Amino acid sequence: MEFKEKIAEYVGHGVEQENIVLGNGSIELIYAITEVLPNPFKAVIPVPSFSEYEKAAIRVGGEVVFVQLPEDFSLNIEKIKKAVTDDTKIMCICNPHSPSGTLYSKESLLDLVEFCQKKNIIFSVDENYIEFV
Repeated sequence: MEFKEKIAEYVGHGVEQENIVLGNGSIELIYAITEVLPNPFKAVIPVPSFSEYEKAAIRVGGEVVFVQLPEDFSLNIEKIKKAVTDDTKIMCICNPHSPSGTLYSKESLLDLVEFCQKKNIIFSVDENYIEFV
C-alpha cells in the first residue's frame, strides 16, 4: 500500500489519497500552499501563532490580516470571520495552538471549514503536534 493511501485511511472522514500532499516537514508545505495563491491576496491569521504562516504569505506578495486571540487563546469564530474580505484566499490555524498548546474543538474548526468553503478560501489547519494531545 502506498504511503498516501495509509495516511488517507488513518485520517478518515472521506479524505482521499489524491488530496494528500507530502513534504519535507511542515514549513515546506506552508510555503508551498501560498505559492499557488493568486496575487494579490490576503491571509487571515489568528495571533499569536506560528510565524511561518506570515512569512510564507509575505514572501509571495500576500497581505497578512492578524486577528488577536483573547488571553486564553480561544478562537473567537465571529471575529475571525469578520476579518475575511473578498481578497482573502487563505486562513491559517494551528491546532493545537502554538505556542499555548490549546486544543480547539472539532466543532469550531468545522465551522471555519464550512465558512471558508462557501467563500472559496483555503483553510489551512496545521496539526503538526496533534499526536501529543
